[in-house]
Amino acid sequence: MNREKSEIYPTLKISPRGDNELEVKFSKEMQVEIVDLKDVETKFGSKTVVTVLAGKNKYNVFLNATSQNALIDKFGNDDENWKGELCNLKKSKNKQFSNEMIVFEPIT
Repeated sequence: MNREKSEIYPTLKISPRGDNELEVKFSKEMQVEIVDLKDVETKFGSKTVVTVLAGKNKYNVFLNATSQNALIDKFGNDDENWKGELCNLKKSKNKQFSNEMIVFEPIT
């Protein structure tokens, strides 16, 4: 699916299944491989969920605008090209809204 860059808004901290089971929980940066992407309907509208592989564990992470724009800049707007790519996954503070968010940082 082709994706377009988007406006940067605060990250919504919600789980794709309505529970916390699949949310990424970590205290330090980790390297992950993108294995799948899907759009899910939430009470906040359609959101993109990225499945990542970290070691032997798979996690689902909501893709925020900051991360989507970084992935488009590095790998292009066809998200099929993102699969198999490596990224650093880390927490970052949104400068505009002062909230913590999980961001994908493509590895160059």
